[in-house]
Amino acid sequence: MKKVYIIILALCFASKIFAQAEIKLDPTLSESPVALKTLSGTIAGTLTIPKNTNGKIPVVLIIAGSGPVDRDGNSAKLNLATNTYKLIAEALGKDGIASLRYDKRMVGESAIGQKEENLRFDDYVDDAIGLINLLKDDQRFSKVIVLGHSEGSLVGMLAAASTVGNTNAFISVAGAGRRADRVLRSK
Repeated sequence: MKKVYIIILALCFASKIFAQAEIKLDPTLSESPVALKTLSGTIAGTLTIPKNTNGKIPVVLIIAGSGPVDRDGNSAKLNLATNTYKLIAEALGKDGIASLRYDKRMVGESAIGQKEENLRFDDYVDDAIGLINLLKDDQRFSKVIVLGHSEGSLVGMLAAASTVGNTNAFISVAGAGRRADRVLRSK
């Protein structure tokens, strides 16, 4: 039994090391910073684009789930080092689809001067709306697709509904299976 515990502990330790390893960007992709100016500061993100494309391509706005998770899907506060959103961006890029992932307010490079107690759910929706409009105005992109994960799914749903004509599709990843008002009360 002692050997089993040691093996499990070793596997957990090894997975932690690999999860925190820096992911090298595929050479067929390029990344560039994006900044959205808001009334309370700047929302910072990363645009991933395939290098060798002809004409306009689709772009996916990746909206992170709840908690202090950065644009890559990591959180020092929660001890998460998954790079989930970065891996999604790279997979999309390899298939010829651009993506924009961003740090939510008060996370990573979007750590603006706003106090947490003054932060409202609508602020996240407004940020997503601003980024959707930014992408729609970018002539490199043929369509804007919103992908929201967990709480980001609700943010994305509301933002997409508010930007009819600028959003071409919506993808919910592990979105709420209950009414939004009940989900928000439980958070």
